[in-house]
Amino acid sequence: PVGGMAALGVHQVDTFHYLAGPITGVYARSTRLLPEGEVDDTSSIVFQFESGAQGYLFTSMATGPIVDVTAHGTEAVARNTGDGASLTVQKRGIADQEVVPVEQLDTIVDEVSEFVAAIRGEAKPETDGVEGRRAVAVLEAIVESAAGNRWVEVHYPG
Repeated sequence: PVGGMAALGVHQVDTFHYLAGPITGVYARSTRLLPEGEVDDTSSIVFQFESGAQGYLFTSMATGPIVDVTAHGTEAVARNTGDGASLTVQKRGIADQEVVPVEQLDTIVDEVSEFVAAIRGEAKPETDGVEGRRAVAVLEAIVESAAGNRWVEVHYPG
């Protein structure tokens, strides 16, 4: 359900939690654009955060793999493009964007290394079961919202 959300978009929920905190509600629309597909391939989700912030996520399996994240704050806008390939910051009142150097990361190598370190007791995982269940709670609310075409509150597990 909800196209690319279950496969990849749910990871962006982790990013949203990291950037803005708990999500209190969602509104989602999902549709199938490509005639050869069997599931929805395009989804749009609006998030409301406990902090008062709002977020928006668009997922599409109808286009190429593009992962961009933009965070609009009160003092600046930060843009991460190419799934971490570049980062720019544009401060309020300044027309130019500042390019911030980023270290390129092979996410698969990073995840496996972290997993091995956790098994050896050398480090804790970056995310744990509690965070995973929180992301699933948001995904369930998104699925319910898309199916009922309505706003749905998120209920995190105890």
